[in-house]
Amino acid sequence: MKVHFCLLFSSAKELNDIRLAIHKNGFHLLLEAEEKIYFLSIKDGLLCVIDKDIPIIGFYFLENRLLILEEAGFYLLDLFGKTIEKKQLDLIENFEINKSQLHITTYDEGAFTFKLA
Repeated sequence: MKVHFCLLFSSAKELNDIRLAIHKNGFHLLLEAEEKIYFLSIKDGLLCVIDKDIPIIGFYFLENRLLILEEAGFYLLDLFGKTIEKKQLDLIENFEINKSQLHITTYDEGAFTFKLA
């Protein structure tokens, strides 16, 4: 039997200003709207809300983690919404995700490697 879900919300933002990401397990959603990021679980509801201070580069669902990459840092969350790591850096010039590592080059501080697993 298929189960259908409907996610409803209202926002003063344009549709192009709202981003949604779904984990491959189908049970976790990430919604960026207004100045907030909402991390939701189909089973448990709202897991956490993150106030967005810096523009977001992207969201990356890893096997059992969520990476939220900002223009000058990142958040690493587990699938229960708990913050594992939060880093503030200088403005990010380049980044690469290799298996379980995040490689970041910033404009002023140089290169860094962070473990994601």
